[in-house]
Amino acid sequence: MIGCAAPRRVYFVAKEELFRNPLARFFLYQLGAFPLRRKEVDQVAVKRIFTLLQQGKVVCLFPEGTRNDGVIREFKPGVIKLLLKTKVPLVVAGIRGTYESFPRGAKFPRPFPIRVAFSRLVLSPTIEELELDIRKEMGVLLGEGYKES
Repeated sequence: MIGCAAPRRVYFVAKEELFRNPLARFFLYQLGAFPLRRKEVDQVAVKRIFTLLQQGKVVCLFPEGTRNDGVIREFKPGVIKLLLKTKVPLVVAGIRGTYESFPRGAKFPRPFPIRVAFSRLVLSPTIEELELDIRKEMGVLLGEGYKES
């Protein structure tokens, strides 16, 4: 959804498990995704993120590590640290309707309106402020019906 709504090409960081199926792997690579090992610090993925950013590319990270179900969950510990180290302004994306369209356990998506919105630029000096600013922007973009975990 983000790739369709964004005005520039987006490179996605995705959990390595999604790349196990050859057909899914093919489509993920076509979409600009690359795998991330979540059980450890994945130096290859981190280097790729920094390289893409140095080239002026757009990289999409999912700080919760998964899609949410109407609740903004805890962020994965390394994500905020990584974002702060990049020293680039962030744009937060809020996506509404994907859970309703394709809830966990469903075999097929069902028709439901999906909306993507983008925040103002976010650049915060500390981990605590950055996480707060990202959460605040997510809440604004997702609107009513979404809540903090």
